[in-house]
Amino acid sequence: MRALGVARVSTQEQAQGDRYSIPHQRQRITDYCLQRNWELVDMIDYVQSGGSNYRELQHIMQRIKQDHIQVVVVNELDRLARDMVSTLLFLEELQKLSCRFAAVSDDLDLTTPDGELKMMILSVFAHYFRKQLARKVKGGMDERARQGKHHGGRPPYGFRFVGDKLEPYSEEAVIVRQIYGWYVHEGIGAREIAKRLNNQGIPTQRAQGLWASPEILRLLRKPANVGDLQHGALQFVKDRTGVTHKHHRTDALIIPDAHPGIVDRETWDAAQGIMQSRGQHSGRQADSPYLLSGLVHCGLCERSMTVIKARKGRRYSCRTYHMMGQCQPNSVPVPDVEKAVIEDWLNRMTHPRREDIQTWVEWKIRHDPHQTEALRESARLERRLVDVANMRRRAEDALLQGAFTIPQFKETQHRLDQEVSRLHNTLQTIKAELQRPATTDEIQLLQAELQTATATFQNASTLHERRELLRRYIHHIAILPGEIRIFYAPESEKTDVPSRSSFHRGQGAQPAVPPV
Repeated sequence: MRALGVARVSTQEQAQGDRYSIPHQRQRITDYCLQRNWELVDMIDYVQSGGSNYRELQHIMQRIKQDHIQVVVVNELDRLARDMVSTLLFLEELQKLSCRFAAVSDDLDLTTPDGELKMMILSVFAHYFRKQLARKVKGGMDERARQGKHHGGRPPYGFRFVGDKLEPYSEEAVIVRQIYGWYVHEGIGAREIAKRLNNQGIPTQRAQGLWASPEILRLLRKPANVGDLQHGALQFVKDRTGVTHKHHRTDALIIPDAHPGIVDRETWDAAQGIMQSRGQHSGRQADSPYLLSGLVHCGLCERSMTVIKARKGRRYSCRTYHMMGQCQPNSVPVPDVEKAVIEDWLNRMTHPRREDIQTWVEWKIRHDPHQTEALRESARLERRLVDVANMRRRAEDALLQGAFTIPQFKETQHRLDQEVSRLHNTLQTIKAELQRPATTDEIQLLQAELQTATATFQNASTLHERRELLRRYIHHIAILPGEIRIFYAPESEKTDVPSRSSFHRGQGAQPAVPPV
């Protein structure tokens, strides 16, 4: 009988050990074949962790077909794969090819019913070992992160490793502070910052290539720059073909003040706010010389408007009509729009109505970063409730199959009941916080903010500061034939209620209704 031996180790260290070494596995497989008078055609060796080894298993299948192999021999079943699904599917494919399988240490032969039963039991244990190992490794990494320790890899730009913690690297930290200064205090966009760094000949972290706006934005978002440690932001998942997919997680662990920062928290928070406000705008809009860039939309097709140069000055024009010939001619002088918007905005800030203040406060509560984090935590708890329900069903199945005794089942149910009760209590607390009404202090704070907003706008030294201030309150501006409508942030969520800030275009762009 023609046999193919397979020897696998999970790490390079195991490749040099005694029990798990490849020479040890080779010898055991060779002796096993000699005892049964099998012809050992070849031996396949590879080093790979016990996770998905789809490509290696496919290579074995090709050798079986190519060399007319009749039996595949391994030293132990978990040397084939520790993934139960992969093991079962692979052995099923072997049976389709009329190829036998043998595991030396497990005395496993799939040609007998006893061998098939034994194979399934051993595969379950191999799968359990892999899951337990992954859980222990993850728990250890999480604990190290809570202690402010890194797991190696390349340090972020501006830092160096000192032991297992980050310390600012003076030569690069100066550049990081300069980038934040340009972005936050001077209002310079990411593309212009990259251009300045390239013109000054400042190398990137890898000293290869040039700076680009995406790299600048990634640097500005790094929690490490303010001294925080982010752990678990990326999740790598292998599919059945062995291809690894990268997913960004929203529930990453953030350890505040885990190491010395490069910039203060106020500057870092300001940079995050600017990036969030620019989230729907391109780099060109962020660096635009126009006050309302990115806010003005055509009220007919709801697409953004672009600035065109006309004989009587620059005008906002429907981009769809100007670029594609669709929609309708719809344009308005840039100064008219800016004047109408500024007058109405200043009037709203100076003389807000009581109901407007209440609406603003409720909107700010819903969009507060703490509220956003509470929503994420609520979603995480909801997912955990689903997991607990699945665990309960698995426990019931285990009881029916005899894997659980009645006392074990009751203990498991009691533990799950306690967790469900705790999750429901936490969810009720979070939902009560999310639905709470505005307090008197919050209303007074908003009134003070509105009163100082006009002075901040008039005293702003750069166009960028004025534009960012307006974007904090204005969601978008719709241009209709003969009319300019301003949709403030709270009003943008009421799709069935038109904005009350409506202006007719004409001499001086006077309001059609009294502004609020």
